[in-house]
Amino acid sequence: MLFYGVLALPWRRCLARALSAVALALLLPAASLAVEGKGEALVLATGVGMPYTSTDGKAGFADLLVREMFRRIGREARVVRLPQARALANANAGIEDGDVGRAPGIEAEYPNLRRVPESILRMQLVAWVTRPEIKVRGLEDFKTYAVGYVIGLKYYERNLKDASEVTRVRRPEQLFQLLAAGRIDVALHERWEAAHIVGRDGFRARSLEPGVGSADVYMYLHQRHEVLVPQVARALADMKADGAYQRIYDRTLRPLEHR
Repeated sequence: MLFYGVLALPWRRCLARALSAVALALLLPAASLAVEGKGEALVLATGVGMPYTSTDGKAGFADLLVREMFRRIGREARVVRLPQARALANANAGIEDGDVGRAPGIEAEYPNLRRVPESILRMQLVAWVTRPEIKVRGLEDFKTYAVGYVIGLKYYERNLKDASEVTRVRRPEQLFQLLAAGRIDVALHERWEAAHIVGRDGFRARSLEPGVGSADVYMYLHQRHEVLVPQVARALADMKADGAYQRIYDRTLRPLEHR
């Protein structure tokens, strides 16, 4: 018995160590996945195309801004374009990780979203026309015109209830096609995307100055990323302070200022 006990003790220890090593090897992949999960790239939706987001996700204002904001907090993020209403719905449902460029207050309707409290941009809302006799100074003037805007632009949804005739479309390109065909009198859209479309597609339309309004727009993150909200806000504020924000604006939006 003594002989057995003396030899058995090292053998049992070796077996225990071997089993522990196997268990550790099995657990390591799961642990690695957990660490990688913390660094997964976020996907943020937007309802606008160029000059805000490009097909390759590398050339638009939002593309560059979002990438740099999240780089500064040690994360990766990219922007995908969806129809306006779907972008917001997907972000609220958690299908995407958030939405880039929405007016404050949408959380009342989309309660799963958390606003990053540093403005992405002050968006200019502009009326585009083809007929020289049309004069518009504010939203109240639309009572006598047939107007159009893109579904999901909450500012227009809230403020055009008294317009005589309203057409809603899914994409801004459709808006300017209707304007060119005389199906609407006024196309309402955000300044920079509209200017890009008019210049790119050769529409004979002009913007009425000054614009019909403006609004600060913000990034919203799904509630599961709530811990990132103050970090992203600080990163954006730092970009404005150190000139990075202005350089992105000058590269992407400033060339459209005089169209």
